[in-house]
Amino acid sequence: PKDLNVKLHNGSSFAIPRANRLIVSSELKYFPTFSNEFMKVLQDLGENICVAFFAGYHYLKKSDKSWKKKLEREAEILILLRKNNSNLIVHWEYVPIVDKDISNSLINLASSHIDSLGINEKEIIELLNRIGFKKEAQAIELSENSSSLFNGMRKAFKKLKLKRLHLHNLGYYLIMLSKKRYNVKSAQKVVDAALYSSTPATSKAMIGRELRNKHELLKSLQVEIPSRGFEQLELLGNVLYRQTDPELKRFNKEKFFKTGIAEFKDFYLLGVPVKFV
Repeated sequence: PKDLNVKLHNGSSFAIPRANRLIVSSELKYFPTFSNEFMKVLQDLGENICVAFFAGYHYLKKSDKSWKKKLEREAEILILLRKNNSNLIVHWEYVPIVDKDISNSLINLASSHIDSLGINEKEIIELLNRIGFKKEAQAIELSENSSSLFNGMRKAFKKLKLKRLHLHNLGYYLIMLSKKRYNVKSAQKVVDAALYSSTPATSKAMIGRELRNKHELLKSLQVEIPSRGFEQLELLGNVLYRQTDPELKRFNKEKFFKTGIAEFKDFYLLGVPVKFV
């Protein structure tokens, strides 16, 4: 909860700036990747799956002299996975990396091999600074809201040549989908999927452990969707309605508020209010 005071074992403390989540993890002593034996079947695996989900790249360290070779191997893995399946979506869950060289190399890897990127309202600031959009990053830092985030998302989406960019925030998701891959029907499926995903996630947060049955999965249906998501999407809709950018002129505010989908020249924008506890 907001303003909760957290005391660390070294005696220092800090106050939580807003209601949010806490992630506790132990640092891996190794870099997570496929074994050499598994590399032999990646081509066959990729042929039979729809999505490949990658995370853990932030465990790369500059002290590891072989980090460049490891990234080259990751590129080889991604090439093998989609060799017999051009429709495979490769998703990367982004985590900022302190080291500039590793971060830039990962971003280059993403622009060549990653289709979909998952990010939050803080992580996008780091990403925008890394790829040369300091103005947009600063705008989010000064006033983090759905409008400043949308402007930053547009830059990252185009620069990294993504098919999908999913920004998750407290109470709402903003998702960009490329028209080269998605149409109106598939965009609606993504809205439905986003709404569904917040249901078990919220249920799990309410119960405090893994879900065991349908009743537990549906527990969060008792919780109303908070007003924050609706307020932020209304703010964004009103800003887009007044804008003069020729690339955004197809925006239909009424449709966006009704369906959560806005259609632009090259992409769809999805605005989805979601639950949280």
